[in-house]
Amino acid sequence: MITTGTFLPMHGQDSLCPFNNDRYLFEPVLSGDRLILARHANGYRITNNLGNVVEGVELPTADKLPVDTVLDGVLVCATSVAGKRAQVTVLRRYVAFDLLVFKARSYLNETMINRRIALESLLQTITSNELVAITWGHQYGVNLAHRWQRKGIKALYAKNIDGTYLPGIITPNWLHIQLHQRKRRYWDQRQFAVG
Repeated sequence: MITTGTFLPMHGQDSLCPFNNDRYLFEPVLSGDRLILARHANGYRITNNLGNVVEGVELPTADKLPVDTVLDGVLVCATSVAGKRAQVTVLRRYVAFDLLVFKARSYLNETMINRRIALESLLQTITSNELVAITWGHQYGVNLAHRWQRKGIKALYAKNIDGTYLPGIITPNWLHIQLHQRKRRYWDQRQFAVG
């Protein structure tokens, strides 16, 4: 059985502004709770940034994951109000952005791009709006930043495609970039050394 207490999320270093670089993939930072989702023989377990079990979160689709699989992602909740009687609907979705373990095989030492390909392949077999892979783009961080900013996204991650997953570590393999409303100077980061 997998215990998720040993899987603390990896975190990114802050970076100044978006850049273009073919060694990175880019994804929006979604508002929600960062959670590790682990499927085991008796169901699933969800833990937070500190490794504490989160109670009361129901994701029936998680039971469709293969046993001994661990994902890193964010639980996004949205509400919609419809009709004359103002019926409120709460939409809950776990948006996965990394695969840590698949069928008891660790993916921690796999490259980011290999983990992402395996994650998308896995989630294509599960047809549900509750459990999805994050939207992402490759190489053109500046264009993606502008597009996502217009949609209300306030930050993005730039993730080195060759980087491995380091649980509980703040790493330069993931760069956290705030998107500001004021005009910023963007550059092609290939001109500079990237750590």
